[in-house]
Amino acid sequence: MTALTKEQKLKRIREVCREHNVTAYEIYKNVPLTEAGALRILDGTSKNPHNTSLNAILDYLEERILGTAIEGNKVAKEELEVYRTNKDELLTAFENFQKIIEERDEAISTTLQLTIINTEETKIMANISAKKLENIDESLRRLENTIASLAKNRSS
Repeated sequence: MTALTKEQKLKRIREVCREHNVTAYEIYKNVPLTEAGALRILDGTSKNPHNTSLNAILDYLEERILGTAIEGNKVAKEELEVYRTNKDELLTAFENFQKIIEERDEAISTTLQLTIINTEETKIMANISAKKLENIDESLRRLENTIASLAKNRSS
């Protein structure tokens, strides 16, 4: 038996799917492909699908729909399992990445809230300090006036 070419695989997939009313959704549910990817393969808009994807579809059709071997389909089960494992690992990594982003966003939010609080406290402290400085300046002016008045009285 010789392996099917990519074009032969595409043709056979489309024929079997048409004959057995297999939808892109069904393929998506049973093969590690997106529904859109499966649809593009079935409707011919995918110009150069990966052999791994085609082999996975052929394997599904062979085992679940036809119940017979499709000539030339040499799907490496290990390769498909690695793909599925990698898909699960990627999903887990993506979920972990989402959690990290959520934690980072929460930390940024908390930091901004603290900055706002600190900014408000700083404004209050600056206003208090400004009032104190105004009082000190006023006291210094009075003291200067008193000293000037005493000096004037002494010289007279």
